[in-house]
Amino acid sequence: MLLRRGILVIGAFAISGACAPAAPPQESDTTQEDIDAINRRHSEWIAAHEARDVERIMANWSEDAVLLPANEPTRSGKAAIEERTQAGVELFDVEDLSVEVHELQLAGDWAFIRQTFTANWIPRDGSDPVPEDSKEIMIFRRDSDGEWRIARYIWNGSEPPPEG
Repeated sequence: MLLRRGILVIGAFAISGACAPAAPPQESDTTQEDIDAINRRHSEWIAAHEARDVERIMANWSEDAVLLPANEPTRSGKAAIEERTQAGVELFDVEDLSVEVHELQLAGDWAFIRQTFTANWIPRDGSDPVPEDSKEIMIFRRDSDGEWRIARYIWNGSEPPPEG
């Protein structure tokens, strides 16, 4: 389902040196203000999706963001993500959208949220609704203007693939 998640986007950090020893913990320079800013950005992202407002959705993304949607090609850059988002808004409405945050971690100018996402995507052509139940990682970065924005976003379904 190429556009089943019409406007949501996910990304992930590139991991290098996976076999190298872990770096020693460093003192964080993040504050409660950072946590609050990320939570506000995340809440606005959800509200923008519920409103089906592409401009509001895209305001939450960094210019060099990367989207790694399940079972689709990677979308690199805000323009590519916006194209997919616009197409999704045109094809689907959404009902029963629910996002549950399970973890929020910060490391300097980067942070991630681990969450679960459920919704019913309602095709505007009258086709049957498409339920979604997924696990996600949303990575935020503090941009040069000091604002936290979505930089990477990745998800995959929680249901096993059909047998066959």
